[in-house]
Amino acid sequence: MMRHASFENGFDNFFQHRLAKRAYQFASQHAHTGSRADFWPQLFSAEKADPFRIYSPRLETVWPNISHPFSDRRDWFTDKTIIKMMETIPVMKEEDITANYMRNIQTLNAAVKAVQ
Repeated sequence: MMRHASFENGFDNFFQHRLAKRAYQFASQHAHTGSRADFWPQLFSAEKADPFRIYSPRLETVWPNISHPFSDRRDWFTDKTIIKMMETIPVMKEEDITANYMRNIQTLNAAVKAVQ
């Protein structure tokens, strides 16, 4: 039988005490700029001129601030049936994908440098 995540179990799995504590500490101690250099400065740099790390710009560098003229301030979330649908999402096996992520980012970076 396939395991399914309930709304509460999904949050329990995600917010494990250790992970939640570390995430909270990190968020409390680091200003979020939108650059990957915020959380992985050994591999990424927010400075384009850094030849030793992959360039990951700050959000404000690549996207301007935009004012959105919302005409309607009503809450758009009115249909709670989506929560039932979320309960059918299978629970994923906990797995560390850091090495795969790093390899993919380095491959993409090498490809970008090859065409420049």
